[in-house]
Amino acid sequence: MINERIVNLGGADLVNYLKSLRADDVSKIEVITTPPAKYDAQGNSGLINIVLKKNPALGWSGSLSSSYAQNTYPSFTENGTLNYQSAKLSGSLKLRYYHREGVIGEETDVIGTNSILSHDPRNTLAKGIGGNLSLDYKVSKTAAIGLIYDRSKTNYDVHLNNTTTYQTDNHIDSVLTTRSLNCNPVTNQTLNLYYDQKLDNSGRKMTTGINYFSNDPTTNIDFQTASDHSPTPETVRTYSGIQYKIWSAQSDLTLPFSWAMVETGAKLTNFDNNADVRYYNYIEQRYLSDTAKSNLFNYNEKDIAAYLSLQKNFSKKWAAKAGLRYEYAIIDGYSPTTNTENRSDYGKLFPSAYITYKPDAKNTFSFNYSERISRPSFRAINPFRAYINPYTYYTGNPLLQPSFNHNLELSYLYNGIFSLSVYGQRLVNGYGYLVEVNGPYKITDAANYLTQNSAGVVATLSLKLFPWWENSSYASFSVSNSGSSLPQVITENGSAFNYSTSNTFTVSKKVSLFLNYSQSLPARQSNSYRANQFSLLSGLRISFYDNRLQFNASVFRGSVDKGIIYFKGYNLYNTADYDYKTLNLGFTYLFGRPKVKGNAKKIDFKETQRAN
Repeated sequence: MINERIVNLGGADLVNYLKSLRADDVSKIEVITTPPAKYDAQGNSGLINIVLKKNPALGWSGSLSSSYAQNTYPSFTENGTLNYQSAKLSGSLKLRYYHREGVIGEETDVIGTNSILSHDPRNTLAKGIGGNLSLDYKVSKTAAIGLIYDRSKTNYDVHLNNTTTYQTDNHIDSVLTTRSLNCNPVTNQTLNLYYDQKLDNSGRKMTTGINYFSNDPTTNIDFQTASDHSPTPETVRTYSGIQYKIWSAQSDLTLPFSWAMVETGAKLTNFDNNADVRYYNYIEQRYLSDTAKSNLFNYNEKDIAAYLSLQKNFSKKWAAKAGLRYEYAIIDGYSPTTNTENRSDYGKLFPSAYITYKPDAKNTFSFNYSERISRPSFRAINPFRAYINPYTYYTGNPLLQPSFNHNLELSYLYNGIFSLSVYGQRLVNGYGYLVEVNGPYKITDAANYLTQNSAGVVATLSLKLFPWWENSSYASFSVSNSGSSLPQVITENGSAFNYSTSNTFTVSKKVSLFLNYSQSLPARQSNSYRANQFSLLSGLRISFYDNRLQFNASVFRGSVDKGIIYFKGYNLYNTADYDYKTLNLGFTYLFGRPKVKGNAKKIDFKETQRAN
C-alpha cells in the first residue's frame, strides 16, 4: 500500500512502480501482519504500507530513471514521473518500460516405478510498457474527488526445448523432444473513481469508490514433438484466450465517538472470467481442430461484504480493536463445450481482534487474532488444459473450494529497534497442485486436501552500530504438522529457518555502500522439501548536484532452486536455475521542485490479484 491504499499492480509492473519512488520521499514503512476488518479477508499474508512524506509545496517536479541489468543477456528498465500540485489539484503521471531477456534451466522429474524425466531449458523475452495517471481535486475544504487510471501492455515469449524421457524400472522406454514457441501478449487496465467527504471537524468521514479492471491474457503455442520410435514428428498449435473483467463498489464510514472509534462499510464485487482454449493438429498441410482437447468456460462470481470494527483507547497504556467482516459469494461456472454447470454459494463471518499494552515509551506488547480466506486464482479453477507437449499438460479444477486460516500472534517491540513475535496458524481445506502419471500422460491438477497446524517465532533487530554503519537483521523459525484427505499426498512434520542481514555504510554525504545477505536452510512443509537457498546483494549509491542526479550499482548472486514433492508411489523432483547472477546499473535524475509530491492516493482493489 501507498498511504494506506492498495497498489493494484503485480509482477514487473509493480517492481517498476516501486522503482519510481525515491527513498528520500518515504516517511516510514509499516508492516501490518494482521489486516483489520476494513480490508478484504482474501489472502493470508500481511500488508506493507509505504507512508510518503507530506509537503504543501506547489508547482512541478519529476524524475527520469534508467537501469541496466546484465545476466546471460542484458535487460533495460526506463521510468519517468511527472508531478503537479496546486491549491486544489494534484496529479501524477508515471510512465514505465522494460525489456528483459533471460535463460532458465529447469528439470522436473517424476520418479517411481514408471518415471518421467523432463528437461526444460528455455530462453525468455519479456517486454512491457505502461502508464499511470492519478488526479485529485479538492471540491471544497471537506471534499475531494479523483481518479486513478493504469494501463499496460506486455508480451512474454518463451523458446522452449523440452526433452522428456519415459522409464520403467530405470530402463528407457522412449524419448520425446519438443521445440516450442510460446507468445503471451497481455493488456491490463484499471480505473478507480473515488469521492472523499469529511462530515465534520471531529474526524467523521466517508469514502466511496468504484473500481474496474480488465485483463486479456492470450497464449499462442506452436510446438513440434519428435519421438525416437517414430520418424514423423507431431506438430500442434494451441490457443488460449482469457478475458477477465472485475468491478467493485465500496463505501467506508469512520465515526469517532467518545466511547470508541467506529469504522463500518460495505463492498460489492463482480468477477467475469471467459476462457476459450483451442487445440489444433497439423495434418495434411493444414491445422485441424481437435475438439476433444478444446474447451470453452464461462465463470461468474459475486462477492458481497460488510464490516464493523470498534477501536478504544482505555488508557495511555491499554488499547483494543475488534472487528467482524461478513462475506457472501455466489459462484456460477459453465462449460458450453460439455454443457456442464457448477453452481455454489457460501457465506462466512471473519472476526479480528487486537489488544495493545504499552507500559512505557520504550516497550509495547500486542496480541491479535484473525480468520482469513484464500480463494483460488481463476487459472486454478479453469478446466482448460495448457500443453507442454502432447502428453504433458496442466489443468484447473472448477470444483476447487477456498481455504481458511486462523491466525494468532503475540508481539513485543522495544524502542523501535527490536521486535519479537510468536505466532500460531491453522489451515483448513488447503488446496494445491497434484501430479498424476497415467500411462504416457503427466497431468498436473488442483485439489483441496490439506489441513495444517504451524507455529513459529520471528525476531528483527535494527541498530546504528556506528555513525557510519546501520544494520537490520531478521530471523524466523517455524514448525508445522500436516494432514491430507487424499491418500496419494504423503505429508509429514516440517520445520523451516531463515535469516537475513542488511548493512548500509555511509562513506560521505554523497556516497554509501550496502551489503545484504539472506539464507533459507533446508525446510519441510506439508508434502514438500526445499533445499538450502541464499542470496547476496552488494553495491553503492552516489549522489551529485544536490541529490538531483543519483547513480546506483549492485551485484546480485542467488542459488539454484531445488525441491521435492512427495506422493504415494513416486516423488516429484524440481530444479530451476533462473540465472541468478546479475550486474545492475541505474541512474535517476530529478527536475522541478523536489518537494512537490503529486497525488499518492491508492485504492483498495485487491481482487485483481486473482487474475494473475
